[in-house]
Amino acid sequence: PAGASDAISAIPIHYFDTKHTPVFILQHGAYGFAHNRMTEHCEFGHNGYFLAWGTGIKDMYEHRKKGSCEIIPTGSPMIDSILKKCRGQTKRKRVCYIPNSAYRGNVAYYPNGQPCLDSMMVLREIKILKTLEPFASTYTITYKAAPTGAHYYPLFGVNPMLAWVTKHMPKLKRETKPLQDILHAFDLLIIDWPTTTLVQAAATNAQILVVTGN
Repeated sequence: PAGASDAISAIPIHYFDTKHTPVFILQHGAYGFAHNRMTEHCEFGHNGYFLAWGTGIKDMYEHRKKGSCEIIPTGSPMIDSILKKCRGQTKRKRVCYIPNSAYRGNVAYYPNGQPCLDSMMVLREIKILKTLEPFASTYTITYKAAPTGAHYYPLFGVNPMLAWVTKHMPKLKRETKPLQDILHAFDLLIIDWPTTTLVQAAATNAQILVVTGN
């Protein structure tokens, strides 16, 4: 379901490449929102197939890929399921802040280097949350942590933000369910990183606010 961004997935991909056995990689998140040379290697650096959600992926990476993989637009069952649940627009009373919760302990995976340090990302989330806090009495505001946010992982550690929000901003609701299960419960989605979250949000009738910069 993902490319060779770490040894766990890179080893089997390399093995089957050497055996001339086709490898199929499925698009699992957003691509094309930033030029990241690592993506050109880890996602498109093999000799099999990459099943993309849309034609834009092929347009951007066809001449950037480091392997001979064939990029095939196939659509996304996940996005289709979100579209089927769309409802009419309502007043903006239910707000959800969906941060990029993929703390990795290093910046190699992301473009632009230093702005993607874990510490910088935490400070950015806190800044956005403090901006939202005064509106908690007017709107229902939810902090959407990743499903893994409440658990410790040996590779990535633990996301500190869920505990921080619980302690410092008790008026805000906290949610860790998978995003596609709760997207339609909100009228306004605030996103600070244009990954899969933005693609999923765009498939709803909710209004979207994308926060850029630090």
